[in-house]
Amino acid sequence: TRTATVSRRTFTSALVAIALLSINVTSQAELAVSPAGLEASEGGTLSGPWPSSSRGMTIIASSTFDEIDGPIRVTGFNWRPDSSVSNGAVFGFDNLELIFSVTPREPAQLSTTFAANLSGTLTVPTTVFDGPWSAEATSDSGQRPRPFDFKVPLTDPFEFDPADGNLLIDFRFGSPIQGQSAFDRDFSTYPDHKTQWGQSTSLASGQFVVPAQLEFEAVPEPSARTMTLFSLLAFVTWGRGTRKRMLRRE
Repeated sequence: TRTATVSRRTFTSALVAIALLSINVTSQAELAVSPAGLEASEGGTLSGPWPSSSRGMTIIASSTFDEIDGPIRVTGFNWRPDSSVSNGAVFGFDNLELIFSVTPREPAQLSTTFAANLSGTLTVPTTVFDGPWSAEATSDSGQRPRPFDFKVPLTDPFEFDPADGNLLIDFRFGSPIQGQSAFDRDFSTYPDHKTQWGQSTSLASGQFVVPAQLEFEAVPEPSARTMTLFSLLAFVTWGRGTRKRMLRRE
């Protein structure tokens, strides 16, 4: 009986070890800011009044994710308030749609014709968020730059390999909420980020840069997942065999 108890404890410890291994296989969330040149500094201006509806497109260079080797899963997309925006100010729309895809185009090649940017994408454009959205500035005004308080948690995370191409984001903005606040932006040129925006759904009328923070995680290699499952199966099989042998002895 004592031997059986020890074996059960050993089996339980093995299962705990496998569970911890599974946790380690799950990637930790990481953050990246684009453009890199505005990670630690504020843009030169802020967003102006919003029309009843508008559309924009942004290309974020794959170099933004250079610290990760292999596929990633983007789980969040965030803007930051301008330093002049007061704590508690709200930014939002009655509907916001974000559509992600992978493009071979470089940021400098972003066209003012939205359809042209979608031509030749390497993945099917995927809607990652679609619905009413608003967020509050929770940081104190005057900080330069402000934290990325305007967070959009993606309802459908987007997986892609930065080695395949750059990230193309298609924004469809509905009507802004009453008392719309302003986000940080810049009119300088950056090699790793560019945005085209306009009130037309087909043609952009202006270009600028909107500093963005992306929340993402590395996608575990299939081999790591397989090894974890195989180890778990092996220990379960071993535990059952040990249990049967102990019962025979008793």
